[in-house]
Amino acid sequence: MNQIARVKVADIQVAVAAHYGLTRAQLTGAGRKRHTAWPRQMAMLLTRNLTKLSMPEIGRRFGGRDHTTVLYACRAVPARLPDYPDLSADYDALFSILTPSDRAEFFRRDTIYGRFSSVRRKTSPVSISRSAANA
Repeated sequence: MNQIARVKVADIQVAVAAHYGLTRAQLTGAGRKRHTAWPRQMAMLLTRNLTKLSMPEIGRRFGGRDHTTVLYACRAVPARLPDYPDLSADYDALFSILTPSDRAEFFRRDTIYGRFSSVRRKTSPVSISRSAANA
């Protein structure tokens, strides 16, 4: 639950816009062309999955759209992903960029007494700029 509260809509919009070569204004604007509509739908789905915001609130954050537009995006994107592996890879990449990276790995090690203990180790953070450079 803590990971959901940390991601902000502005961060999602910036990451998606950068990934698709758009500006944040284009992403939230009124354009209906495919090269802006698909990234907007992807960003709406990511916002729905990574935040606690309601659909009407997500619609307001994406240029004053109606909640049914958000509902359509949340249904249309998962329906298209199995047919287009490159779009599925985009979603997975954006999701991994946006999820907080302060998760910990647990592994077991021997102690001096011969018993095992669980040790927590932080994972390395993933930055947007490094992931964008690989794309």
